Amino acid sequence: MASFIVATLDPSHEPRKLKAFGIKVKTGCITCRIRKIKCDEGKPGCQRCFKTGRSCDGYGSTFRPYDKVAKQVSPTSTIVPQPARLVTGLDIMPQEINFLSHLFSTKPETEFSKRYETEAREILRVRMTEPAIRHAVVSLKSLRQEYEQNDSLLRGERCTPTYFRGIQEYNKAIAKLAQRLSVPSPETLRAALLCCQIFISIEVMQSNYEITVQHLIRGLRIMHDYRTRPSIDSDGKFLPAGLPDMPHIDLFVIKLLAPPCARAFHLYASSSEQKTHDGIATPFEFAMRSPVPSPESRFIFQHRTTLMALACSIAKLLARIPHARSTTEALILMNEKQILLDQLQDWFNQVKYLYFSDGREDADSQLEQFIHPGVAYLFFFHAILKITMQLALTSSKTVLDELHPEFSMIQDIAKYMTHFARTNNNAR
Repeated sequence: MASFIVATLDPSHEPRKLKAFGIKVKTGCITCRIRKIKCDEGKPGCQRCFKTGRSCDGYGSTFRPYDKVAKQVSPTSTIVPQPARLVTGLDIMPQEINFLSHLFSTKPETEFSKRYETEAREILRVRMTEPAIRHAVVSLKSLRQEYEQNDSLLRGERCTPTYFRGIQEYNKAIAKLAQRLSVPSPETLRAALLCCQIFISIEVMQSNYEITVQHLIRGLRIMHDYRTRPSIDSDGKFLPAGLPDMPHIDLFVIKLLAPPCARAFHLYASSSEQKTHDGIATPFEFAMRSPVPSPESRFIFQHRTTLMALACSIAKLLARIPHARSTTEALILMNEKQILLDQLQDWFNQVKYLYFSDGREDADSQLEQFIHPGVAYLFFFHAILKITMQLALTSSKTVLDELHPEFSMIQDIAKYMTHFARTNNNAR
């Protein structure tokens, strides 16, 4: 105590300098605030993000509401979910929606797929309240940037900082999603389906069709188990959706895979169709490119057109199902479903007969020996359409088990397509 008084009264004593604390800046970009570093607040994107190879996520609010107790969901319950939590002060700009919808697909924009405005708006609306979605979006941006700026993904070279950042964010998204799904709720299930859409876009972009199928099957299981659309039970009774207004994985995948493969079939498109082929080739499409037209390529182009028309009809039917309000309306849709299933089977039988009528082995034989990769792609897409239709309007708990042969077949085709893309591009 005495020493303190002496030090205080001694005029020669120099008081200890206090550290100056700056005022916390709360107006930086979202990326810098998440990284907890100072932002230079450049517009439209800050230079700090640009210089470090990161994607600047703009200057929206990072306010995050907190729910004390997560509401658990039972697959058998019927829930009217609250609207997705809006982030206070965060306005979704049209250019943000257009930019994110552009990232989803490498295919050219067509009349069939008016891009992905609905999915992009939903993701942007909840990304700041869902860490898994935020990491998934950053991963998609990074990998698409890598994809467009060089051909490393096409040639199997994955060693750039941008690529590694994309993969790191992908892994973070999966980890965050796993944490959220430990307690199922409408919000966590919505986040899971939205993440599935982003993951599928990333894997299709890299031609990792095996992992694409895994994400697709998980998404379809969530939709079926929690009845995200109306259905009819085994007694013909109408069942309203148990968890309505949720993202639809099946519709998203159909839009993603249905547009023409720009590089694979550009030699055989009509003059009007060639003008719309402004997409960029995936590794699978890049591996299929050939400077010389072949009979198989013409065969693929001819039957692809019929399959895409069926896909368009299926997408329209799936979009109408959520609006069914009675048994009568559901039965009408069920009849249309059966007609489309019959047409899909007719298409498959015709293609299988014509393609294997020249003495090749059956379609169930080893794919790499007997099937052109373009035909494999058509079979792959056909299988997705068939599975989607078989699940529509069905509440049976055993239908997923009954579809096991279809799941196995589509996984075999996906494995072949992935192997083909990697092997042929590495050899170039």
